[in-house]
Amino acid sequence: SDPDRPRRLNVGLIEDVQGALGDGRWGPDGSSTGGFEWLVVFASDYDPAGDAYAGETAFSLDAYVGLAARVRDGFSLYQAPAEMTLTPAALRGVRAAAVANGTAELVWTAATFAGGTELRVEDEQTGAVLLATDPASGQTSISGLDPSRRYSLAVRLLDDAGSEIASRTVSVRPAVSQGVAGAVALDPSRAGTSTYGDIWGYVDPGGSEYALLTGRGTGLSVIDLRRAPAGAPVEVGFVASPAGARDAKDVKVFGTHAYVVHEVGPVQIVDLSDPASPREVGLLDVQPGTPNGGSHNLLVAEGHLWVVGGRTVGNAGLRVYSLADPAQPAFVGAFRPEHRPVPYYHDVEVRGGLAYGSAIYQGGGVDVLDVSDPSDIRLVSTFTYPGAGAHNTCSTDDGATVYVGDEIGASGNWMRIFDVSDVENAELVGEIIVDPLATVHNCYVAGDRLFVAHYTEGLRVFDVSDPHEPVEVAFYDTFLEPTYGFSGAWTAYPYLPSGRILVSDMQAGLWVIQLDGLFVSAEETARPAGDLTLQVFPNPSASRVVVSASLGTPVAAEITVTDLLGRVVARPLAQRQATGALEAQIDVSSLAPGTYVVRIRAGDRIGAAPMTVVR
Repeated sequence: SDPDRPRRLNVGLIEDVQGALGDGRWGPDGSSTGGFEWLVVFASDYDPAGDAYAGETAFSLDAYVGLAARVRDGFSLYQAPAEMTLTPAALRGVRAAAVANGTAELVWTAATFAGGTELRVEDEQTGAVLLATDPASGQTSISGLDPSRRYSLAVRLLDDAGSEIASRTVSVRPAVSQGVAGAVALDPSRAGTSTYGDIWGYVDPGGSEYALLTGRGTGLSVIDLRRAPAGAPVEVGFVASPAGARDAKDVKVFGTHAYVVHEVGPVQIVDLSDPASPREVGLLDVQPGTPNGGSHNLLVAEGHLWVVGGRTVGNAGLRVYSLADPAQPAFVGAFRPEHRPVPYYHDVEVRGGLAYGSAIYQGGGVDVLDVSDPSDIRLVSTFTYPGAGAHNTCSTDDGATVYVGDEIGASGNWMRIFDVSDVENAELVGEIIVDPLATVHNCYVAGDRLFVAHYTEGLRVFDVSDPHEPVEVAFYDTFLEPTYGFSGAWTAYPYLPSGRILVSDMQAGLWVIQLDGLFVSAEETARPAGDLTLQVFPNPSASRVVVSASLGTPVAAEITVTDLLGRVVARPLAQRQATGALEAQIDVSSLAPGTYVVRIRAGDRIGAAPMTVVR
């Protein structure tokens, strides 16, 4: 890349074996794949033992340069003299992401230039420019940004003569949350846990709330929520996946029983009567006679278990089971979408005798089924949109509007809004686009709120009081990596009586999120806030905030302020014995703009209120 300053490179010749194509020799040919032969220039030192790259493929190696080698038509492999010139990109991989409200992180890969690196940050609204330097690391954090604005970030490389190589500009809004008063996470990882899947809520007969979280390589975790989000949730029970079953993806609840789906293997039936001692009480084979049969998803609705997905050599459409005996679901009926190129439903929603089956493959849209008699299911209509890859649906309480999430379609992996007041003539009336490059996943509607698990964009909450014109009112980014794709938030569960939102994150596990305006007791079953009050004013503020609290009987009390990552940024009242009225002042002039949580802990009770800092 620089004839006057050559560098020593570590070069590897790799045969990426693909079935019968591998012959143990590095011998590129003229095919479009090059016979799966790779030439790789490594970033790391040569490993003569080969241990560093054991089990790796050419796609995951630490490489400066990788190419699938091919031989030009009419030429043989070895001809002398031969020469290859490698010219690495001087500046690449520029990514930006928010890591906290008011703080963004910029990451890049660059060659070393004598003139150093210059970071350029521009406010997209005002055009104001902020410059900083970070010549070595290829990564920097920029704080003090306004979370309500978007910023343009770029990197420049300068050589001795002042010549410039500039990166593309990336855009970021330095906010990870909005409308959130508190959040806490729990990763109940154990050997075999690769990623997490679905989540559901469970309320025991005594009123205590629990989260049910699927570990895709392990089984089902039962998690006590009584101290969250002010305190940590606690895993109190676990049920391993059955022998031979693989990929626990989904879970739903009926009464005191949970039903856990496996992509390969039976549905596992779990008794939750004692959440601390959950027990497997049955297995349901939903693809009898099908090798490696299983299912992808299920739903509990209208007294039945509705199962979809699985091996397409069986029935990967819809299978229905009565829950008259929850421990022994009884088969009632099925529907196989033979009218589809791939007769497969990825998800199903059931409401008022109608079912919406999401046909994700080959441009599939949504089937509307009459399931008023589950033993005689009939196709009513279909609706779709160009390039569809319909993953799932969720509908408003009146059933007149359906939101369709797209996971793999060709025309944007976001949400579409359909008016289905006439299900035989559904009309596309809008879209919900959080980020055009991001992929949406599961959604649920609770009242006039739409809750969306949006993979890398985390939890998104929309006001759908006008169902055709959703307005985003809250979000919490559970996955802060500056990437897109199939990582991050899998499901958001919004149906707990306390109003807490449960989010399963594929990498982090469980998030318990409290939206603005709620008081949560440290013990869910303990006495209510009663004589404990907390006020924050003025709110928002740019300089100084007064926090006042009122207590009844004497108790040990303290007041803290945390950011939305749970980090304490101020402690206006250290723990001390107190009674009656308390008052403390907080200087917020040094805090980055954004949302914070003011908490008072008084004995076993906790009050929380949001505090917004502006500039």
